[in-house]
Amino acid sequence: MEAGALRHRVQIQGQTQLSTTTRGQAVITWINETTVWASINALAGQKAELARQLVPSATHEIEIRYLTGMNVRKRVLSGTRVFNIGHLADPEERHERVMLTVTEEIPPEV
Repeated sequence: MEAGALRHRVQIQGQTQLSTTTRGQAVITWINETTVWASINALAGQKAELARQLVPSATHEIEIRYLTGMNVRKRVLSGTRVFNIGHLADPEERHERVMLTVTEEIPPEV
């Protein structure tokens, strides 16, 4: 992996339950866990078709250096953009990098 390819500074966020509603439903909030360098690429062509077999709504692929504890219950922030992780892979299981297949959240119109 070339260091220059990881040109986006992103935050990895995890869920936390701070409280419950009066009906007992969990109130989930997101907290920043770490900040890492990443490569963010929009999916297109054959790569998009392959990724959508794993995550039907996949829009992007994000590559980061290997990070212990990564899972699909986390999300990635890049500026104001939010990416939900649908699948992650450790190519060749070498613990060098993690490939995230993600779906970009569409912000609600104001």
